[in-house]
Amino acid sequence: MKESHLKIISSIGVYSIARISTYAAPIILLPILTHMLTADDYGVIGIFTSFYQAINIFIALSGTGAVVRAYMDKDDIGFDFSTYVFNALLINTILFILALIPLYFIFVNKLISLPLELFILAPIVVILSNFKAYKHKLWNIQNKARSFSIFQVSFTFFSLLVSILLLYFVFQDWRSRVYAIVSVEMVFCIVSLYYLAKEDKVKFTLSKLYILDVLKYGLPLLPHAIGITLLATSDKLILGAESGMSSVGIFSVAASISTLVLLVSMPMESALNPYIYKIFKTSTDLGKKRYVAGFVVYFFITSLFAMALYITLPILIKIFIGKEFHSAINYVGVLLIGQVAHAMYRYIVKPIFFAKKTYLVSLSTMIAGVFGVSAQLLLVEEYGIMGVAVGTSMSYIISLILVLYFSNKIYKMPWSKAISYIFMYKTLL
Repeated sequence: MKESHLKIISSIGVYSIARISTYAAPIILLPILTHMLTADDYGVIGIFTSFYQAINIFIALSGTGAVVRAYMDKDDIGFDFSTYVFNALLINTILFILALIPLYFIFVNKLISLPLELFILAPIVVILSNFKAYKHKLWNIQNKARSFSIFQVSFTFFSLLVSILLLYFVFQDWRSRVYAIVSVEMVFCIVSLYYLAKEDKVKFTLSKLYILDVLKYGLPLLPHAIGITLLATSDKLILGAESGMSSVGIFSVAASISTLVLLVSMPMESALNPYIYKIFKTSTDLGKKRYVAGFVVYFFITSLFAMALYITLPILIKIFIGKEFHSAINYVGVLLIGQVAHAMYRYIVKPIFFAKKTYLVSLSTMIAGVFGVSAQLLLVEEYGIMGVAVGTSMSYIISLILVLYFSNKIYKMPWSKAISYIFMYKTLL
């Protein structure tokens, strides 16, 4: 049992390297981009990023999530995982083609102010990113932490490198970042598909049954994806309309700092994922105790890191953040509460995904999203940035409460004895 315990700790260490590189990249690029690009160029990059994230909702359709879930059934009699993967990829491809029609309509009617080439590149980035994610996420559930992390770190490194090289030597405008995103996504998509074909033996066989299963998994998650996207963009849009771009900038800095919590929560989540899915696959009493104990440890470590981050904020902001953004410190504390709640949400929501009752995730996200946006609209006029920050964190807390209720309905867990299981760790491991 000790060997299993050490393997989890080792996995967390390996995943930490990958996650740190991922979240460090925007922080490294931020001072470079803001010093070398105009506000208009930086705005184009921001709109482009939001644009392809919105498109991703409809092209992705949680195909990777369906495949990760299907992997747990790969040894079941009559189930062909290799064929399942191909049909998930096929759905993404068809949705990519279909998405070109409304994108053409949006461009012709000038509903979004972007150059033509960005309308062309946005869906391409989305399909490349989705194809790339299949093997990457499978490495996680297959407990191949080293492959997962090497791929992630390499992707982040080259994304940074190409962006900086293009910025200094080719384009001193928005094209440097956008072209870097497209080129690196393309290269790593090819690498990912190569290993997907090599390791998972993708079979080019059409299956109506598997197509329906992927759609059954992904379609109920559409409202969830819309809600998540709404939460990710509404705060900045509302602030921009009510308080101007300077407020958006200050809030964005505060939000970026608060997401540093993910440096701790995401590696733990990635390391625990294979074990959590096995717990729900077997559904034993011992497994349930381990799940609850894992949540308590997960919550304690994440909260402790958030508190440490908040305490050291005055020093961090003075060293790394420009003077005009120092007021961001006033809002990080509130946003940190929301980030801790979101980290807990990601742990608690897994039983719902495993049970394939994804409509419950959508319901939770939409309720939380509508409530959060409503709170932002009500509070922003009187409280400005703080009002938006409070609305954002409240939405994360509400989504956590809702998924905790739904997940416990699906898999009844011994939450009342959660603390006592921490003192039984030798028995549980």
